[in-house]
Amino acid sequence: MANEQKDKPKFVPIKKTRFHNFEGRTDKYSAKDLDDMAARKRREHSEKMKREVNIND
Repeated sequence: MANEQKDKPKFVPIKKTRFHNFEGRTDKYSAKDLDDMAARKRREHSEKMKREVNIND
């Protein structure tokens, strides 16, 4: 039994997937760019909700 434990690797290599290439943080946008994007998203969402309310009336 002691020989069997010596033959086994101590760790299993981790399989790399596309997720491992994910960059969670980036600094390619400035604060102004992020504010502009957020404002545009809010405006688009607001317009979408207004259209949906008008359709349901």
